[in-house]
Amino acid sequence: MKSKVMAVAVLISGVISMCGCHSHEYSEATCTQPKTCIGCGETEGEALPHLFSNATCTKPKTCKKCGATEGSATGHSVSIGACPECGTIINADVLYKIEFQLNQSYQFMDMAITAINTTDQDNLSTVYMDFMIAWAHFENVKANLRDASYICKDYPDLSTLKAKIDKAERADLSKPESKDVDDLNAFLTRANKFKDLYDDALKEFS
Repeated sequence: MKSKVMAVAVLISGVISMCGCHSHEYSEATCTQPKTCIGCGETEGEALPHLFSNATCTKPKTCKKCGATEGSATGHSVSIGACPECGTIINADVLYKIEFQLNQSYQFMDMAITAINTTDQDNLSTVYMDFMIAWAHFENVKANLRDASYICKDYPDLSTLKAKIDKAERADLSKPESKDVDDLNAFLTRANKFKDLYDDALKEFS
């Protein structure tokens, strides 16, 4: 009798198992799958929606829960310089080349201004010679500005800097024509205007 009862119990258990009439134990739904029975794999409902973070310069939209991605990164908003969104320095090697040319030009500018400011104003011959030395330094400044401008030309983000560099480089800075006071004063006026344009360009780079 006992064996018959056990056989019936086994048979009922098998039938229950076959028809799936057991008590499901569901795992929680995730972004990738709905609630799922741990025992038989049966599902209920739908997967949860992703919780996306916004795309950044370097990463697409990314689900904070499962890591799934959507779309693509936005990319940096500048072609050169510091990206305002993430702070990454773009084309740092190019910036270094421009900085080198401007630093070289600054050294020549400093020598030119020193030659002008330290000249003996009571001796026109000395003034003339010192102004000629200053003019030679200014020419070196212009050469470095041309090199910096050439590097800038391939980067639209540097268009303002390039425009200011070009304006300084093209300024009239002809050398003194003679030792005449008027000629010397005219050169000094040109030199001061050139320095103002030069300083304006350097502010744009810094």
